[in-house]
Amino acid sequence: MVSARHLDGANEATACAVDAKFAVARVLGGHRDAELEAIVTRLLERLARGDDPDLEAARLGARLDFLGMRPSSAVQLLASLRPALGAGDPTLLERAMSVATDALCAGREQELERLARLVTRDPLTGLPNRRAFLEALEHAEARARRGGHGLAVAVVGLDALEHVAVRAGEGLVDELLAEFARLLAGSIRASDVLARIGRDTFALLGDVVSAATAPGALLARIEAVLAAPRLAREGLCASIGVAITTERPQRASGLIEDAQAALHTARSLPEDGTAVRIAVAPAPELASRPSQAPSQLPRLDVVYQPIVDLATGTTKRVEALSRLEVDGARCSFDALVASLGRGERVALHRQSLERVLADIDRLGTHAAVNLNVDADLLNDESLIEDLTAALAHLARGQLRLEITERSMLLTAHLATVRHLREHGASISLDDFGTGYASLSRLLATPLDEIKLERTILGRPSIGELSHILVAIAVALARALRVDLVVEGIDSLARAGTLLALGVTTGQGYALGPPLPSLEEALAHRVEADAIARAASPGDLATTRAWIWRQALGCLVSADPLAADGSCAVAPMLDETARRAHLAYHRLLAAVLRDDGVIDLRRLDASQVATLSSLRGDVEG
Repeated sequence: MVSARHLDGANEATACAVDAKFAVARVLGGHRDAELEAIVTRLLERLARGDDPDLEAARLGARLDFLGMRPSSAVQLLASLRPALGAGDPTLLERAMSVATDALCAGREQELERLARLVTRDPLTGLPNRRAFLEALEHAEARARRGGHGLAVAVVGLDALEHVAVRAGEGLVDELLAEFARLLAGSIRASDVLARIGRDTFALLGDVVSAATAPGALLARIEAVLAAPRLAREGLCASIGVAITTERPQRASGLIEDAQAALHTARSLPEDGTAVRIAVAPAPELASRPSQAPSQLPRLDVVYQPIVDLATGTTKRVEALSRLEVDGARCSFDALVASLGRGERVALHRQSLERVLADIDRLGTHAAVNLNVDADLLNDESLIEDLTAALAHLARGQLRLEITERSMLLTAHLATVRHLREHGASISLDDFGTGYASLSRLLATPLDEIKLERTILGRPSIGELSHILVAIAVALARALRVDLVVEGIDSLARAGTLLALGVTTGQGYALGPPLPSLEEALAHRVEADAIARAASPGDLATTRAWIWRQALGCLVSADPLAADGSCAVAPMLDETARRAHLAYHRLLAAVLRDDGVIDLRRLDASQVATLSSLRGDVEG
């Protein structure tokens, strides 16, 4: 190695470059790195002249860090340059070693911090992720046990993101999630922990003083965030599941599971036109808590949502939806009912019944109302006595009891259901598909109506699987001779698609929001042809093509050909049935043109009458 101290000008620069090349090759095991060689050359020149080496030494450490080298490699590389410096100031070389090593270690520490953030932070929002949230929950559990106070976990789900993604793409969805996270993080206490635990799901952890006021305050906070201009413009709404323990927590890690279960309950609640729905999981200590006196119960109000005939736009019935005021915030009855004791729930059911009866009494027998009743309260004798007494003053079928199977089998109370039906009530199975309503139990239960749960309409457009599920529900309702109502209809276009699939009755904010008076709700109408106009021609075409395919499949399987090409079914029927069956054959032959197109204009008057009769049989 040539001493740079013995050379001048160009010769010095050349010597430094040669020395740098050899030093780098030695450290990198014979490999070359042009950028590192250039840095070492400049550093060697500065050391040879006695100039400040800090900047180039820092660049040296950063480059070694980028190449994945250990801190000792900086010392090794610079030590190999000592002979080239000759009798120069050794302190400058030691200083360069120190700066380069610090830079390398700093880069390594920054990388470790970055990796740690990736492990515990959500990259989109910068919030803690699920892993970090669970760790925070464990620490909170320890503090709560020492302090003797409770914990609250809320899981917040944004509900309209799939619609946004289809309309504007995933990029806008990410922007809305980041904006929601920023606004919500700015509205909570410093001691609370907010995390993103799923694609559209956030979790909030905090200490609680009063389990009664926490849900109302949280509801108001989320509503304020969603009222922000950008979020409100995109029509975002949210569902919240809350789990609270007001005593020393025994299983804080289970709180998040309870909150997620409550979120599922909130998402299944009927639409009421508000931006936020909330449900509270029952706390273990509430089971043995004494019931509140009626004067201490939350204030209850009732609104009415139209149940609409999709073909005519008229309101057939209305559903009574109870609203409670808690801590100044209004929320649905179902949202807080799980956190109340049994006696409180019975008292609130009784209040709701009294309010509905008073409204019906003012309007008379044409007011047909659905009233929600929890299945596990059907064994409460006082509530059943009140219902029976009320039915004595109403027309048969005027009051329809919607029973939801959340935690109790409806079939466990078949005697009570039959008793209420005998006294004039009609029975509706609410949220069909979410409880315990297997087909065998459905057949054993005397029903007048099935309400299809909203999650079947989860996607902005109804796909083939949803087609099948809706068609099955329509066929099942027809076979059982009960009404079918599809809930959660959020657009007239979707209502048009459902009508094409055979659904005749629907409920949802697009068809009619909850209204403050029974009279107003019963008078509500949707413009007769609005549903047909709003329906997407492409969706309708897809739906009708699917119906054709299914109908043809049923025809082929139900009416096989005999060996000679004739109908194999007709000879096995009695005379009356055989004549009717062959009439259907002639009907199909009459409307089928040579080009394969079905033309109903080819039917004569008697054939039109036959077709009308056939349609009546199917729809009836």
